[in-house]
Amino acid sequence: MEHDKADPVQTHSIQDEQLQKCRTAYSQRIMTAAGINPVGGLGGEIAAALATIPREKFVGPAPWAIASRENYLQTVSYDPATLYQDIVVPLGAGWGLNNGQPSLHARCLAALAPRKGEHVVHVGAGTGYYTTMLVSETGRVDALAFGMEMDAKNDPGGVTECILAGAEV
Repeated sequence: MEHDKADPVQTHSIQDEQLQKCRTAYSQRIMTAAGINPVGGLGGEIAAALATIPREKFVGPAPWAIASRENYLQTVSYDPATLYQDIVVPLGAGWGLNNGQPSLHARCLAALAPRKGEHVVHVGAGTGYYTTMLVSETGRVDALAFGMEMDAKNDPGGVTECILAGAEV
């Protein structure tokens, strides 16, 4: 069949383009839900971080679970576009840790109002998704993660120290 011989490079590029559109729409939805103006200043920087940081690289392998009011629901999709909603994604079975609700974290970042050149300490950094946002805002973050490791491949380049509390060294 002809469609089975699709160019994998071209298909990947199309998938990346579609995923970037999902991130952009996600950023707009999160900023609206958080009540933050996404144009200019800190709001623009938070919106840009939401639109460019690949959340799927910080929440473990698919299929992902999604938190509901009562429990976690297992998704059936391996499509990372699933993650670009204002949802909480658990980080591993039994840890009691999650990636957090994006609109809540956007509001917290806006209230914190970090500035370039400031040194931020992020306690409870988890896998580093929101730490990466802090780095994009300030340039320097010390991250403290409890019971899990931040993935070194996701280090945005400004995390100066990662202390693992409760992890075996």
